[in-house]
Amino acid sequence: VFRAHDPVGGRLVAIKAFRLDLTPEQAAELAVELEDLAANQPQHPGMAAALAAGVEGVTPYLAQEYVAGEALDAVLRQFGPPPPAEALTTLRRVADALDRAAGEAIHHGMLHPRDILVAAGGEARVIDLGVAQALVRSGLRLPVRRPYSAPECVDDRSWGGAADIFSLGAIA
Repeated sequence: VFRAHDPVGGRLVAIKAFRLDLTPEQAAELAVELEDLAANQPQHPGMAAALAAGVEGVTPYLAQEYVAGEALDAVLRQFGPPPPAEALTTLRRVADALDRAAGEAIHHGMLHPRDILVAAGGEARVIDLGVAQALVRSGLRLPVRRPYSAPECVDDRSWGGAADIFSLGAIA
């Protein structure tokens, strides 16, 4: 993931480069899927918006809204568990973002504490919504992120919103 400046939008963006062992055709197919995600992802204050996508050589990339914050796993390692009320606020915000995306048939599929960024004010934002679906539609297998991956994702079976509920429960 790289931080960059978008001169057109006048803002910082996060660019995720997918450095996978892909053929040029697979890279192009994944880039098309990511472009579709950027064009159709719903907006919600609890999610980092997908802004644009493309391919450079055989490296597909996705540009997302930059979130100035730390990943939830790093926050937990540094500060320990938050008070219950604060934890519930974070979980509710993430659940609301997942629910909003699910309303558009967009799911995370591999939610992990690294995919929840916590800003200085404590507000949580989910990154990479829809990326797993783009990977699967491109013929790629999802990475297993134990203990957060739902059984259907681990077993390479069909999955949907229930996988996100499982992952959020594991994070909680």
